[in-house]
Amino acid sequence: MENKTKNKNAIKTYVNKEAYLFGNGINRTLNSIEDRYKWENLLNDLNDRFADNKVSNIKEKPFPMVYDEIVNYSLRNGNSNEGYVKSFIKSKIDKIKPNNRYSIVERVRNCEILTTNYDYLIEQELDYNWKRNPINRLEYYYSIYRFQKTPTNRVWHIHGEQADSRSLLLGFRHYINYATKVKSRAELFLNGLKNSTEHNNPSWVELFFTHNINIIGLGMSFTEYPLWWLLAYRNQKIISDPNIIINNKINFLLPSFSKKKNSNLIDLLKAYSVNCKVIKVNDKDYDGFYEKALRLD
Repeated sequence: MENKTKNKNAIKTYVNKEAYLFGNGINRTLNSIEDRYKWENLLNDLNDRFADNKVSNIKEKPFPMVYDEIVNYSLRNGNSNEGYVKSFIKSKIDKIKPNNRYSIVERVRNCEILTTNYDYLIEQELDYNWKRNPINRLEYYYSIYRFQKTPTNRVWHIHGEQADSRSLLLGFRHYINYATKVKSRAELFLNGLKNSTEHNNPSWVELFFTHNINIIGLGMSFTEYPLWWLLAYRNQKIISDPNIIINNKINFLLPSFSKKKNSNLIDLLKAYSVNCKVIKVNDKDYDGFYEKALRLD
């Protein structure tokens, strides 16, 4: 790909602000609480409830396709639509409880927060009296404009949110359709910058061009199609668009003990203009990783 010289009047996208993207790692903890649901058990529970345990080798298959496999068995077993499966998942989300890692969220007040998690534990940590805002009437099935508010933060649920089971991003079809929505919004945003056109409805997509984003506790599975497409598009614009200077930073933070296991992921992220920051901690010390990752001084 040719690295084009930027025009003298090229527009810079960065607005000198920070954002944080939290994955499900923040919900995983060694602490044992009887009523705390472990998300890693979800596919096995779905397989048992809706597919009579007919789905094999669950851990070896991509999550979205295993989910669709289970849904297909559910339909064959007489459930009229996917809604039954998603309602079951919502009941499991209701069981997810906060843990000691959530105390670090206090440190990112006044920043944009993105999360792939469906639950509202981040909002509840930021505001103990928090109440859910009504679902955005602009969208039900997708989550481009979907956010909740606290007095200090907007929290973007980019994979959907707990209160609206239709929005939960789970299956292969949903991921691919969602990626097309992300594509449309990203193109609309950058074209709007070049044409001095403002768009009334904010979305999380433009944060990947305007804010320094710190990705924490997200495995960046290769099935995260919307995010990988967005990184690829952003990288292509960094290199080849003479009229745009994309000068924000995207940082992927990971603990030192997982560096070797994630070597292929790190190579790919670097190729997509993502900075990989290795946080030095003791073996399997995830709590220490979160503590150091959000040491903002």
